[in-house]
Amino acid sequence: MKSTLHQFPLSVVALGAWYQFGKGQKVIMPEVESRALIWCKAGSGTVHFKGGSLSLETDHYFLVPWRCKLHYRADAVSPFLIAGIYFVPWHHPGRPVKFGIPHCTPAGTGKPVRRDLPWAEFTKPSIGSFAQHPALRLLAEYGLLRYMRESPREEPMRELAQLLTDEIQATFVHAEPKSVSIDLERMELFIENHLHQPIGVDDLIGFSKLSGSTIHRLFVRHRRVAPKHWILQKRIAAAQNLLKSTRLGLREIGARVGIEDPFYFSRFFRKQTGETPTHYRKRSTLF
Repeated sequence: MKSTLHQFPLSVVALGAWYQFGKGQKVIMPEVESRALIWCKAGSGTVHFKGGSLSLETDHYFLVPWRCKLHYRADAVSPFLIAGIYFVPWHHPGRPVKFGIPHCTPAGTGKPVRRDLPWAEFTKPSIGSFAQHPALRLLAEYGLLRYMRESPREEPMRELAQLLTDEIQATFVHAEPKSVSIDLERMELFIENHLHQPIGVDDLIGFSKLSGSTIHRLFVRHRRVAPKHWILQKRIAAAQNLLKSTRLGLREIGARVGIEDPFYFSRFFRKQTGETPTHYRKRSTLF
């Protein structure tokens, strides 16, 4: 199979920035000549764009296509801290890079210095979670730190753009079927961020504003299981990870996956996996 990496050899990171919103603050980001990886470092809020909206919590990120107008609205209690790495897919190799993200201007008669390139998977904003893609988190945070601590230079910013676009391709594009809807992605992130609570289908209905039948259809079509079973699988996976990677007691692990009673957690874990939490920990841990 032909590799899709290095598809933007003349890309460059044009800006790295962050902004702390006030409670309930609204900000309009006009169209700019760049794509972007934007993430929520803390707090929460909503981002609206033509054709939809995204609810962001800590560690959520989204990929923004070229010339996308965004409306940010911070949470009234815990406003989000937003960071972003903005990159140009193609920048003329013989022209010096003017760092920043200029607003879109009418097309001129000369050859463009910067332009977008086709990226079929990202024609509209797409959401993800750094918890699932830690390598992308490291790149994003490094890029932000590098940009903020010194004046940007073209060569390292081109190298960073190459790494960034490659990692997006490797960890995001190939991780999910292209047909997965943004509604399903948002519900999955909601589930992952609320495993410590007794969430069910009614909670998904309230969060997504979709009908129960639509939610069921999305999960069965793309995940091959009903939503309640998807939640179950996520609880078990989170519990297994905590058993392997920590020395937390069963009471605390159970609480973190939405089961307060340690005895019920043990029975639940054994029913789903065929072994007790203690046996699983002994079999799986290195310490």
